[in-house]
Amino acid sequence: PVALRRVAVIGPNAAVAQIMGGGSSRVTPHRLVAPLDALRDALEPGVEVVFEQGCVADETARPLPLTLTVAVFAGHEPNGEPASVLRSLDARLVLVGPPDGVEPGAPWSARATGSYVPRTTGRHELTLSQSGRARVFVDGALVLDGVDDPMPPGGSDFFGFGSQERTAFVDFDAGRAVEIVLEYHSDGAEGIYGVKLGCRMPNPPDALDRAVAAARAADVAIVVVGTNDDWETEGRDRATMHLPGTQDELIRAVAQANPRTVVVVNAASPVAMDWADDAAAVLQCWFGGEEMAAALADVMTGVREPS
Repeated sequence: PVALRRVAVIGPNAAVAQIMGGGSSRVTPHRLVAPLDALRDALEPGVEVVFEQGCVADETARPLPLTLTVAVFAGHEPNGEPASVLRSLDARLVLVGPPDGVEPGAPWSARATGSYVPRTTGRHELTLSQSGRARVFVDGALVLDGVDDPMPPGGSDFFGFGSQERTAFVDFDAGRAVEIVLEYHSDGAEGIYGVKLGCRMPNPPDALDRAVAAARAADVAIVVVGTNDDWETEGRDRATMHLPGTQDELIRAVAQANPRTVVVVNAASPVAMDWADDAAAVLQCWFGGEEMAAALADVMTGVREPS
């Protein structure tokens, strides 16, 4: 056996908890854990874990991964005593009716607060879509405003009830927490109330080269690829069996750089795997629910066998 000193964890699904599909299959889990974090926790303390995204595979920006405390207020402004308090495990709120403490048809508002710790340093693209009206503050500064200047309809979020995305670019430092405040009110929503603060992490032009270099310098490379709840949801079909974006190219390049490459396919439906013979192993984990990352780490470290 080879003593592990460095493990390269690579891929667009490595640092996110992609555990379920979109639309009506989306429920509220107790927790969200990304494969990258579960692997770091499972490996011995002396093993260095290096992460590279490698490519982008999103159709729309994924919700910012942070826990939000959501105070709900009766009326247009999020002031006074909350009517109820909710919790969200990411920066996406969707309600098909009024929240607790609010009468049907009555206006309501909310203030969601949380702390986000970036994984990478650089310019992040924040996006806002809404069914209703919302604004976003980062460390007290207003960065996205859909209240005074609402976005036009025509977005794909919230079953088609969402607005088009609005974007802003914010510089983050890896490991330095930033305060996120998201204010929302129900004006303009029809049928579904919703707001999503999305984030696209920096994807430098040399992202593929960086992934290959990380794989070459590691004892083992783990490539976590797949789809997400944009691609696999109700109301529309995927147009191809291939993995979204340039994930196929990423797998081939990493496997060529390191013969000990394990490909983890985090997709809820079959995908083409014409690169399968290039990898030392392929593990299909589907959308495995809230314990998927912990189970994956057990399989990868030999605590459990895959079947």
